[in-house]
Amino acid sequence: MIFNNLELNDNLPLTCTLEGTCCFGNNVYINPWEIYNLSKGLKIQPQDFIHFHTTDGGIKLAFNGKYEKTSKKSCNLYDEKKGCTVHHHRPLACRLFPLGRRIQSNKTNYFFEGKNHPCLERCPSALDLPKLKLIDYIKQQKTSNFEIVQEQYLDILQNIADTAFALYLETEAKLKDKGKTLKGWKNLTKKNNIEIGNLFTTEWKKNILYPFDLNQNYDEKLFIENHISIIEQKIQEEINQIENLDEIISYSIHLIAISIFIGKSIGADMDEILKKWIDDAKEFSK
Repeated sequence: MIFNNLELNDNLPLTCTLEGTCCFGNNVYINPWEIYNLSKGLKIQPQDFIHFHTTDGGIKLAFNGKYEKTSKKSCNLYDEKKGCTVHHHRPLACRLFPLGRRIQSNKTNYFFEGKNHPCLERCPSALDLPKLKLIDYIKQQKTSNFEIVQEQYLDILQNIADTAFALYLETEAKLKDKGKTLKGWKNLTKKNNIEIGNLFTTEWKKNILYPFDLNQNYDEKLFIENHISIIEQKIQEEINQIENLDEIISYSIHLIAISIFIGKSIGADMDEILKKWIDDAKEFSK
């Protein structure tokens, strides 16, 4: 796949044609804050939103709607007359589309996939509309708070992984686990998102995906602060109950699974990140 990195002052065909083609056949991953926010838009509880409107264990919008374009199904939040039924609450991936965003070496990069700009393939009439500078498009789509949330979840998953590292490197596991810990980490790459989600108890699924219901009215800042607290408290409670080497190994793998699942929800390349974690762990354990 070709990735075209962009500069903030690049002029691009990003003025919307209002044809709705972006609502068909896409992969839109959503983090826990976006699940909560989308639920507010529909006025349903987050667990119900997950049940009716997501796939991949709850972290991906379902594109199984009743409308079709070029043999692609619509997002099931799409209405042919109204368009997106939760437009004000739409997630970051929808706001940025057809662009992507990734963080590498603490630097944010925007990009689009493919040889040609996606809008020109999906909506050729975009050529007849004014181009937009990338920086103006980002402001227009009001992405800033959603980008901050994405970065905070990146920090959260790294902190959880750091705890998994500590369980491995600062206990008897490093010397006595016979490679089971890192093998367990690596085996997680063989599992899809649904299989990883199925590794968690019902309580952990709730803690990760829908820690709060709509009776608790949070903005993104308060949501993240409280979500961090819930996850950290649960992890500490469970670590305090660990009694032997097998439980250390199992819990370290459990924490990496949580990190991967959260990472997938923000669209991170978790195979690449996990490879680095394993390489680092091997180096530190020498």
